[in-house]
Formats: sequence, C-alpha cells, structure tokens
Amino acid sequence: MEFSINLNYFFYQPKFILFLMKLLKSHSLLSLANSYVIDSPQPSNLNYAWNFGSLLALCLGIQIVTGVTLAMHYTPNIDLAFISVEHIMRDVNYGWMIRYLHANTASFFFLFVYLHIGRGLYYGSYKSPRALPWSIGVIILILMMATAFLGIEETCPKWLDDEMGTLLMTSNSIISPKLKSLLDEHNIKPCIVFEELNKEDVKENLRTETKKKSGIYGIFNLITNNFYVGSAVTNRFYSRFYKHLIKGLGNKNIAIDLEKYGIETFAFVILEYYPEEVTKRNNPDLMALETYWIQTYKPTYNILLEAGNSLGYKHSEKVKQKMRDIYSDERRLQVSLLNKDKSLPDSVKALIREKALNRSEEVKNKYRLASSKPVTLYNVDGSVYMKFEGIRLMAIHFGCDHKTINKYIKSGELFKKQWYVKLD
Repeated sequence: MEFSINLNYFFYQPKFILFLMKLLKSHSLLSLANSYVIDSPQPSNLNYAWNFGSLLALCLGIQIVTGVTLAMHYTPNIDLAFISVEHIMRDVNYGWMIRYLHANTASFFFLFVYLHIGRGLYYGSYKSPRALPWSIGVIILILMMATAFLGIEETCPKWLDDEMGTLLMTSNSIISPKLKSLLDEHNIKPCIVFEELNKEDVKENLRTETKKKSGIYGIFNLITNNFYVGSAVTNRFYSRFYKHLIKGLGNKNIAIDLEKYGIETFAFVILEYYPEEVTKRNNPDLMALETYWIQTYKPTYNILLEAGNSLGYKHSEKVKQKMRDIYSDERRLQVSLLNKDKSLPDSVKALIREKALNRSEEVKNKYRLASSKPVTLYNVDGSVYMKFEGIRLMAIHFGCDHKTINKYIKSGELFKKQWYVKLD
C-alpha cells in the first residue's frame, strides 16, 4: 500500500489561505513585504512609461561593470588623468568601447531619471501609499547628482610618486622622477615620452607610435639637464631620433654628450603633435611653431634662435680663425703659385675632350629620360608614401642632389632609412 500526501489539496484549503492572508497582514515584516509585492496598488493605465525603473537598473549595472574596468587603468591625478585616458583609448583592448559605453550610459542614466520623475509627477506616484518610495527616490536623486557633478578628489600615492616615478600611460609605461622634475621645471606637458632608448622595444614603440605624425619633439639629457627642441614633418619623428641619437649627425652639442654619457641617459619626448599632414603649403606653420617653442623654453642644446634660420648662430674663435686662414689673400696667392705653369699633357686633354664630346648628348638624353619618369616612395610595408613627377622634383623636395636619388634607385637601399625609391 502506498502512502502519499496531496500538497495541492493541503495548500488550497480555504482555512490555510485565510491563515496565510491574515499572517501577511498582521506580521510587522511580512505586512511591509505584502504591501509592496502582493497588495501593491497598480495603476489602471499601466503602459511603457513604467519601464524607466528597469532601464535605470540596467544602466546602473552597466555603469558598475564598465566603471570597475576603467578604474583598473585610470589614474585620478590632476597631472596624469588625461594621459591615463589616452592609454585607455589607445592601448587597452576595447578600451575605447568601454569608455564610450560608460560615458554614454551615464548620460542616458540621467535622461531616464528625469523621465522617471516626470512620469511619477504626471501619474501622481508621490501620493499615498507610494509616499515612502517617492521620498527614497528623491534622496537617491540628490546623492546621485552630488556624486556626478561634484565628484571625488583623489591624489596619486606619495610612495608611487617618490619611489617608482609617476605612472604615464603611454607605450613606455613610466616617466622617471628625474625627467618628470625636468619637465615640471619648464612647465612642459608632453604628449608621449620615450626613455631607455638603448632598448630595441622602446625604439620600435617610438617608430610605431609616431608613424604618419608630425610636430615638435624634444631631446632631454637626464645627466646635464640640457635639452633640444626640433620639428619633424609627417612620418619623420623616427628619422630625427635616428639622426640625433643613433648616428650623432644632428646637433653637435647632443653628439658630444651622446659620446660622453651614452644614449641611455637621453629621453626622446613628443612635445606637440601637428594637427594635420605637413606639406610645402603648411611647412612654414610648423617652422613657426618650432620657433615658438625655442624662444619660449630656451633649450640649451639649440644653436639657432629660429627654425630654419641661421639667426643666432655664432662660430667659435677657432673656427673663425680657420676660415680666415683658408680664405686669406696669402692662402690664395700660395695656391695660385703652386699651380702656376702646371698643365695636363696634350694627350690627356685630347682624351678628356673626346670623351666629353661623345658622351655629353648621351648623358643629357639619359638624364632627361630619367627626370621625366615618375618616381614613387614606398614604405617598408609596401604602401605608397609619396609620388613625384620626376627625380629632380624629388631631389628638390628633400634638399639633395639628383645623383643621390639615382643611387638609391639602383641600389634598392632605404632612402632616409624609411622608404624604397622606385621608378614608375
């Protein structure tokens, strides 16, 4: 014989239902829950306007998730906040999407709050028995507005600033305390900083971060506190770095300290990006910007007072004396006397004359043909960087001889350490 209990029969007995309803209304805690869950009055005109509460809950959940994620990378410091945001947008995986989602959800949150309040006022939700939820909602609104508009002030921990340096959210991660002090001394707010230039990964980061960009750069010596300000046209930041700090063929003062202290004591800093691609049309504007930086911050490595101008350059007394010796009248007289009565043999003169006559037209035609052919600069990845109608125009653009262009075309080597040159 089987024994079983019919639960449906037990729970749906009238006596039990009456007991349960009486308990829900008489008990202090259960009555509160009953008034809001079971016996809560609902309007007869219930519509989509009553969804704003659930939408606010959804926005709150999104804000919490995205806010916690962003807090892992954000630096709440007056000097580093913007830089950390740039780090989130550029370096964090999907950081740009999380930030935009957080920002736009915050705007929608306030929009839904105001619509929610407007709906409550229109339908009289502030009246009894909904006075308590309305009061709680008003308190939440005041706290939310205070948090949103006033914010919370925080500072970077002192131990981090003193011992580890200040965190800079760039591809390079950290600004050393020495460089930070030097930048603060001149009130310079850099766009991006590269230190430990002897490391290959830092060089590669510099190449990739500054690709297809132009603007003003600075070279800082962390030992002597001397620095240099220069400009770079589009896609030339790395070539300027290579010329100054790898080859040592740029500024002579930098070259001297480079040999003395080593490249690891220098920092390459992007001071300001130019907002558009630099061409012949707007190159004077870039020069003017460089001049502004030079005359404002007085960089100790710079020899010239104006960009692209010899104004302010002074030769040393040793160089001046050497120039006097070379171009003096006595020197010229000595050279003339040394070559007096000296001449080439007639046979050699005839040979030179014959060669010149035979090849002059050939060379001229060859040069005309080569100069008329279009020439293209290709990036290392094979993409087209710039096109020219002829070799001569390209030589004028880069300020070099046409023979140099021909050399790179024939050899297939990288022109300016950046581009391949090919005839179309």
